[in-house]
Amino acid sequence: MNIYFAGMLISMILYITLGLVISRKVKNANDFFVAGRQAPTFLIVGSLVASYCSTGLFMGDVGEAYGGFYTPFMMTAMMLVGGYILGSIFFGKYLRRSEALTIPEFFGKRFNSRPLRILAAVTAIITMTVYLLSVMQGIGTLMSYVTGIDYNLCVFLALLTFAILTVTSGSKGVLITDTLMFGVFTVFSLIAVVMIVNKLGGWNSAIENVTKMNPLLFSWSGDPEHLYPTGAENMAWAIMTGLT
Repeated sequence: MNIYFAGMLISMILYITLGLVISRKVKNANDFFVAGRQAPTFLIVGSLVASYCSTGLFMGDVGEAYGGFYTPFMMTAMMLVGGYILGSIFFGKYLRRSEALTIPEFFGKRFNSRPLRILAAVTAIITMTVYLLSVMQGIGTLMSYVTGIDYNLCVFLALLTFAILTVTSGSKGVLITDTLMFGVFTVFSLIAVVMIVNKLGGWNSAIENVTKMNPLLFSWSGDPEHLYPTGAENMAWAIMTGLT
């Protein structure tokens, strides 16, 4: 066992312990699914950011940006962030009025349709399964690379941690632990950026070195050959992804 794997085990034990402690305050379905409808804004924001900034961002999106897709990716990210805000303002009040505990329940009540509720549930299960698989693959790959531990064991430990935390404490535990994760990776990301930039001789030098490696990185459409043959197609993809 090396120091990196030990650190990851300690963090997993911490999250599981928090989940077990918080579970004592979960008294009913309302507490489990929507944190008793009393979650503060800080925890909601922390959970949203942590959910977005998972391995999909730190590995997938960062890799795409470094490979020549920086500008389209930034456009998509800004639209997604705006969508969170607009969705909360214009849609959140209707969701709260319905007193629905889940999205399928909301659609079922809103349109008075059991088939639509079933369709919403199936859609949620499929999309969440795909998302979970991508996150698990990212976590397993990163943990295995950093610690040298077998990939399958890394995936099992991460999945076990998430399962215990979610099943025992519900949304309350997820909100708190997500916010903790948000704080940890935000602080250390900022520290890492400062250290890397200073190592490269300052911001101007860092940007110059990056553009030398890929001259098209900061162009209006990124590298035209990165995703689609032309820059216009790349930007169209970014806009459509941001809107959806």
